[in-house]
Amino acid sequence: MAFRSIGASGFDYTTIAAAWAASSDGDILELHDAVHTENVSVVNTSVIIQGYTGNRSEEWNGTGATDTLRITSTLAKQLTIRDIVFNHSVGGGDTAVRTGISAGSKVKFMNCTIQNGAGNACINFTAAALDADALFLEKCRVVGNISNNYGVRDLSTLASAVTIENCIMHAFTGSGVAIRSTSSTSNVVFNILNVTMDNNNSAINISTRANIKNVLFSSNTTDFTGTTSDITYSATNKASGLGSGTGVLYNLVLSDTYVNQAADDFHEKIGSVTINAGTTVASYTWDYENTVRPQGSTYDIGAYEYVESTPSGPSNNSCMLTGAGI
Repeated sequence: MAFRSIGASGFDYTTIAAAWAASSDGDILELHDAVHTENVSVVNTSVIIQGYTGNRSEEWNGTGATDTLRITSTLAKQLTIRDIVFNHSVGGGDTAVRTGISAGSKVKFMNCTIQNGAGNACINFTAAALDADALFLEKCRVVGNISNNYGVRDLSTLASAVTIENCIMHAFTGSGVAIRSTSSTSNVVFNILNVTMDNNNSAINISTRANIKNVLFSSNTTDFTGTTSDITYSATNKASGLGSGTGVLYNLVLSDTYVNQAADDFHEKIGSVTINAGTTVASYTWDYENTVRPQGSTYDIGAYEYVESTPSGPSNNSCMLTGAGI
């Protein structure tokens, strides 16, 4: 394993493409520029590419009518991208990340912000086989703001596997998640778990089976297109549209649900009916901000777990009586 630093001056490489070309499986590529502009097209190796600070302070921009990052996946590779802001916002380009995922390969995004203000999708993917978590998003914020814009879009009609957990997806004029697999398999291969879907034209549009739990829908034109029996322990401000599965809540009052929806602050407000209204997802015991789940009796619905503030006051309850003649 090799560690390869990337930055404008004083680092191993000045471009991501050069560092990637020199890498082997197991290497770590670390981005140090506060803002780095480069369009990269690579063949996937099993590497980790990460931001230096670990708190989304490094921004990777793409320009022009091409993808910021285009990955051609090869057999049995696992690419992990973490702690980076993708900002494909200049020049009317295409996609922040476009990836082809071949059989046996996985692409994982962790703690990233992926936004696309100039093209048609944040993540376009094509998967070639039914592999668990071929595309995996964990604790990511996925944001759009132009016409025909998608968060995560499947460009294939094959069976593929996607897990999106503890993420926020909002402001898409297309769909937050658009999956068009026409596979007839009865396997549940799409997992959308503890996600907040806000202000999208179509939050989730899916043509095959899915496992949708603890999802909070708000201010979407359409919350869900697909098989509503796949939805449990989820909530919406609408009066219908999510089916009648276990734990589904309707008619949320959003001013009583979020701390500040207008400012894209989707933390739950004290007293929200979504607190302790979800169900346990054993594999994922944290929220969008790494808060341990559950904080109460069970999981909350949405990307955040409500944390009750600890009141300030004396450090202990002891007292001392002094004075003569007691």
